[in-house]
Amino acid sequence: MALQTLQRESRYQEERAKELDRKVSRLELECHNEEQNKDCARKTMHDFVRRLGSTLGSDVPDASAGDSLIMKTHDLIQENSRLRSKTCALTENLSSVEIELRSCRELLDRALSEKEHLQRQCSTHQMEIDKLKQVAKD
Repeated sequence: MALQTLQRESRYQEERAKELDRKVSRLELECHNEEQNKDCARKTMHDFVRRLGSTLGSDVPDASAGDSLIMKTHDLIQENSRLRSKTCALTENLSSVEIELRSCRELLDRALSEKEHLQRQCSTHQMEIDKLKQVAKD
């Protein structure tokens, strides 16, 4: 009976060893795949940093120079914000100038109408003066 127990124990341990070998193989494969993914991600990140540097006009020798890109990007964002604020202020100023221009045009139109009215009155008065002069001569 001890022999059978030892044989069963031996088979169990062999099966356990095979199962652990499969698990080790699977984990090694996963580890290898993760290493490849890590390398791919590193290359992608380096390419992104290089392209970003090129876009921002910076020469980036390696990915560790990303701090300068971050600072430059930060500066560009602040500049963009400043320009947006300036644009909003200019837009408001333009709106107020357009309103003032419309008001000035209306005043000009009224002044021109009044001028024409006064010129007609002046012509009428001049004709009356001429008539009175003619009557006075006769």
